[in-house]
Amino acid sequence: MVNQDELIEILSACSVICKKCAAACIMENNFAKYSICARLNLDCAGITNITGELSVRGSVVLDKQLEVCIETCKLCAAECEKHPEIPLCKRCAEICHECQNACESYTHQHSI
Repeated sequence: MVNQDELIEILSACSVICKKCAAACIMENNFAKYSICARLNLDCAGITNITGELSVRGSVVLDKQLEVCIETCKLCAAECEKHPEIPLCKRCAEICHECQNACESYTHQHSI
């Protein structure tokens, strides 16, 4: 069970790690290999950030946004798992899975 404060905390942490991971991918200077990962990380950072904002204000569109966040976290984690040579990719995949699980838990609690 995830409460609102816990959800906001994991969303924020995920956003930060995704930004750091995107920067690490860019610093690798191998655009062909890491560009998809960098872009997905930036997408995930933005999505988790706005999801947190919507949660804070109790938005009526939060449920729909959580669906987008869950899918984005899945995609980002899957891409990061392809790059174990970058330590931040490993951490990013982990936090994306944690965030996905938190969003799913929060969604299930509030749809009952």
